[in-house]
Amino acid sequence: MIAFLGYLFKDLRHDWGRSLLTVASLSIMVISYLLTAALADAFDEFGSRPGVVSHNLVMLAADTIDPMQGSVSQEAFDLAVAAVQAQFGPQSVRRAEPTIFRTLRIQGDTMEVFAVAPVGMTEIYNLALLAGRLPTGRAEIAASQEAVSLAGWQVGQEVEFYGQFFQLVGEVRYEAGKIASLWMTYDAGMALFGERRGFQVGALNISGELDPETVRAYLESVPGIRPAYAVYLEHDVHARYGQAIQDLLKFTIVMDILALSVITFGVFNATSLTLTERSREIALLRVAGFSGSTVRRFLFGRALVQTLAAYLLGWGLARLVTWKHAASSFSMHGMHVQIILSPQVVLPGLVLTSLCAWLAVWLTTHHLGQRNLVVLLNE
Repeated sequence: MIAFLGYLFKDLRHDWGRSLLTVASLSIMVISYLLTAALADAFDEFGSRPGVVSHNLVMLAADTIDPMQGSVSQEAFDLAVAAVQAQFGPQSVRRAEPTIFRTLRIQGDTMEVFAVAPVGMTEIYNLALLAGRLPTGRAEIAASQEAVSLAGWQVGQEVEFYGQFFQLVGEVRYEAGKIASLWMTYDAGMALFGERRGFQVGALNISGELDPETVRAYLESVPGIRPAYAVYLEHDVHARYGQAIQDLLKFTIVMDILALSVITFGVFNATSLTLTERSREIALLRVAGFSGSTVRRFLFGRALVQTLAAYLLGWGLARLVTWKHAASSFSMHGMHVQIILSPQVVLPGLVLTSLCAWLAVWLTTHHLGQRNLVVLLNE
């Protein structure tokens, strides 16, 4: 075994130029694989988070992908509240609050901004205070824990967006939507965004004795609601984002498969070139008594060393890419996605790339033992 390894490394050293070129080319695909695998892991972690079922209904403009694309009139919202109370009783609606909604780019990150009366923050959206207090003034905001983690903010500091400065007075947890979000009072939202577009979300907190889906279906049958407006369960609205993440997860998995395929193809080419250039030497080894499987093991050992070197180099470069906060953490429609090269990503990748190297060598050499030695010696 020691003699085998010694000859293996001596051969690689003799052909060091091509070996380095092979390692460099394979490392590029290793980087692609690791980054897409880490991204897939992050998407899977976010998309698989269990949603929190609430008794909230949200009224939005119909046929809008993003709530901020439309608006809800106060008359229609009042009609919805009155219709529910008339059908299910005066106590059927615990709280109803108009909510201004925007998706903004704030200091390089995408975040969702909610403007709602302070009482609605707790009684409808069930914000849990983690630090500081809830905003009450026009120049105050609270941030979700995802936003604080994403931007690196601290309670008490000033945050600038939309051309104004706001003091971050609290950090909150929004269970229904684990997203990077900012919260301000409804008056602050009107002052910041103007009254022309009004509010985008009509939020109704339904009594716990009622089935929210039954109330939702009834509301959509009320004249004056449809076709201009649609009513959703709050957790269903946030589930849209989870589904979008799951769709992206499928894409990253395809990219992983492509990267592994290119690694296999690269090892296949390198091994084929070695067989072509050294066909006579391989034939002499066969004449000397070495079997085809022994030659295959040698070629696999050669390819495995190159692949492992490429994987180590690719892993180091991928770590360098994700080292900077901006490259490893980003937000998308308020969803905080963080790319981490965890052992759950790196170790399976190491096994898969080694298997790809074995497959490439096998594809190249599986007919080696059947080739005529006289033909090999004459080539």
